[in-house]
Amino acid sequence: MTKIPTNEDVIKIIADEIAVEPSALQPHTKLSELGVDSLTVMEVLFVIEERFSMQMELSEATQFTTFGELLDDLHRQIGLTAPSPAAV
Repeated sequence: MTKIPTNEDVIKIIADEIAVEPSALQPHTKLSELGVDSLTVMEVLFVIEERFSMQMELSEATQFTTFGELLDDLHRQIGLTAPSPAAV
């Protein structure tokens, strides 16, 4: 059975991949402010696919401008679950 990642899982993966603290990943944060371009978004999505054994639609990946847009798309595609109460 494939584990569905939580917001916390995805935030940790993204933070690790782009070398920032998870607290820097706020919905309004512009990806460009974090040094993230469309290629980096694609790389992050590939890591998420690999880690959770899932296929994702990557065609819109180059259009995200904020972390919130990226997270919203992940919610839509893979049904992210809420983080554990201890992580909030």
